[in-house]
Amino acid sequence: MPTAIYTPRVVRANRRVDPERNERFGEERDIRVAHHGWFASWKLRSNIPYRGLDAFHFLCLAEVHPSVTSISSVTDPIPWFDGRDWQDYYPRYSVAIHQHRLEADRHVDVEVMSSLQFRSERRRFARIRRAAREENRHLLVFTERQLNIEPRRTNAKFILSQAGEGLVTEEERSLIMQIASGTGQFCLNDVVATQVLSYPRAYAAALNLVACGDLQFSLGRRFDGSTLMWGTRR
Repeated sequence: MPTAIYTPRVVRANRRVDPERNERFGEERDIRVAHHGWFASWKLRSNIPYRGLDAFHFLCLAEVHPSVTSISSVTDPIPWFDGRDWQDYYPRYSVAIHQHRLEADRHVDVEVMSSLQFRSERRRFARIRRAAREENRHLLVFTERQLNIEPRRTNAKFILSQAGEGLVTEEERSLIMQIASGTGQFCLNDVVATQVLSYPRAYAAALNLVACGDLQFSLGRRFDGSTLMWGTRR
């Protein structure tokens, strides 16, 4: 099933308020349009809730990142002192990143917010990050400025457009993987030169394999016929 969002909605005058997690939501005063729904991850085989376009864009990038092995919206609180009392801060997501050299996963906490909100709460987040480090945790904050960096964002769109079952055949996937295992690094032009697949079919099959984590390429270069790809299980 292709990566998709389930029943995304646009809700006007929607304030992000969560009484059980008021530390994260209660101080946000702006009322704005909130795009939200469920992000269906094909690679991770899970449905992840998101609220706001920035959160959706973060999940898109996390989905195509080759080292991300899991994403959870259920997070543990970070206890921190606000100068008067102890508070619990709940990050938006917990992400597991595979460290290939150590053959282990590293878990990081993630918050997604606007750059305007982050600037207005910089001191607060400095305290929360310091408290997280004392708990041997690492908190990352992503704003729209990091999430919209090109060509990474466009590459993520390319990959997700070809993600899912039934979009390419198992024979096409197998042909691409044979080339990957036999050459180490290759590009779409190399596949087309073998005359086993046309460019559109090679494009779809290769990105389908990237989406499920079997292939990867550098997201810092816009994907085209000469982009180098390689297998993730070499």
